Amino acid sequence: MRTGVAALGLVAMTACAGHGHAGMWADMSDHDIETVAAPPHTRCEALRAAPTTFTQCQRAVAEVTAYLRHLSTGDEVCLEGGFGDDRVGDRCKARGHVLDADPHGFLIQIRDPSLDSRWASAQGRRIYFENGALVDLYLRERGYE
Repeated sequence: MRTGVAALGLVAMTACAGHGHAGMWADMSDHDIETVAAPPHTRCEALRAAPTTFTQCQRAVAEVTAYLRHLSTGDEVCLEGGFGDDRVGDRCKARGHVLDADPHGFLIQIRDPSLDSRWASAQGRRIYFENGALVDLYLRERGYE
């Protein structure tokens, strides 16, 4: 009995290791999920020479970090035209549905992208977004370049 339980545990750990995110995605057929990686530095770093703008950018990072902490499986998000808004509104060009989460990011399925969205060809795709990539998205949408 213990051998069987240990073998099941090893299989489960191996399946999770294949994704690179322990404890995530029970479906072992998800080996081809695209990852949107976090940039090496936040957009705020480039703004250090402008202290006021840098401080505003850091506040925006704190806002989106709080937003991400409250995001959970089943939530709907806007991936273009309003990421970080509490409600997905009419100006949203691409909606996403949070399928799963781990401490490093979110597995999001693209839904209902408009034809002029950068996600137009991604309808139905499941994409893993690292937290830093979502922070970058939030900052870009708010004009921090």
